[in-house]
Amino acid sequence: MTEQNISQGHGGTISSYIVGFVLAVILTVIPFYMAMTGKPNFYILVLFAVVQIVVHVVCFLHINGSQPQRWNLMTFIFAVLAVLIIAVGSVWVMENTMQNMMSDKQHHAMQMLQENMSK
Repeated sequence: MTEQNISQGHGGTISSYIVGFVLAVILTVIPFYMAMTGKPNFYILVLFAVVQIVVHVVCFLHINGSQPQRWNLMTFIFAVLAVLIIAVGSVWVMENTMQNMMSDKQHHAMQMLQENMSK
């Protein structure tokens, strides 16, 4: 990094990297401990994951609401929304397809019928 980039706020300081690293380790160890010692609560694990994503974005990618980073923030938000729309839409289509297909009882009955016909 050049001095110009550092003076314009395009880079992080050593302290921001250390704080980000410590927070990332803490936000990894706590859910790992929860998962290893008992049945973890799914929503708490998701919360830790979301907080860790925010820590990475702020501390390591340096994306925040400041004026020089505004366009980067909007691009990042658009990318996240696009991925969420694709993921949720895919799950929705797969769930709808599964519901419109035969149930397990129907599938089992058809297999039994075919086995009886082949004997």
